[in-house]
Amino acid sequence: MYLQNGVRSQSIEYVDIKYCISSANSLNSISEEIINSLNSKNEQVRLLVNSVEIALVNILETLLEMIVFEDSNFIWSLSKPLLGFIIMNEQVFGRACKEIITQIKANNEFKEQLAACLENLMAGVCRNMKAKNREIFAKNFSLLRNLISGRNLA
Repeated sequence: MYLQNGVRSQSIEYVDIKYCISSANSLNSISEEIINSLNSKNEQVRLLVNSVEIALVNILETLLEMIVFEDSNFIWSLSKPLLGFIIMNEQVFGRACKEIITQIKANNEFKEQLAACLENLMAGVCRNMKAKNREIFAKNFSLLRNLISGRNLA
């Protein structure tokens, strides 16, 4: 909850942006460690992840909402943990994207473009945290960033 609130706090004027970026970096490290442990078939980690599944889903939804709805000064920092949280739960990601599209106050053409960008975030990305996959995800994310940059969608 602390880290989830940390990435949200960028909209509060008195909060130092470093706090938000640190929260995003911490979430990135956590997601990377979880994915690496799950890939190594670590049963203890699998049980832990199952026990905090709701919190992980909430973090994924928060990251996505912050990226799409907030005019964030640190959107690239949010993209780092987003990859890991998508890998952990792609079904939730798909559902969250659809929900976000319905909340957008824009014309249908823009909504279709946004839906396509969100859907294409994982295009060509294998489901691990290796550097090559991060690079592919970053390229896909830049298309999303360019689309939403400077727009007020809330």
